[in-house]
Amino acid sequence: MNTAIGVCITAAFILTGVYSILWPADMYERRRDPEDPEVPTSRDLRRVRFEGAVIVMLGCAGLYAILTNDGTPVGPVF
Repeated sequence: MNTAIGVCITAAFILTGVYSILWPADMYERRRDPEDPEVPTSRDLRRVRFEGAVIVMLGCAGLYAILTNDGTPVGPVF
């Protein structure tokens, strides 16, 4: 059960990061103050994409750690 919860959490990290990479303007809009009419600049969007890439990498590292915590390497199942 603990493995399933960990995999769900890391999957959420990975999906959030991918969403942030693909649609940075939407993630920027979710974070900003609703009363602030500021339009995101290209620098803001690059920062959001970079943060999304970091989240994806952390999610992948967490997934690898969860799948290898019993000492067996992750590899093809077939």
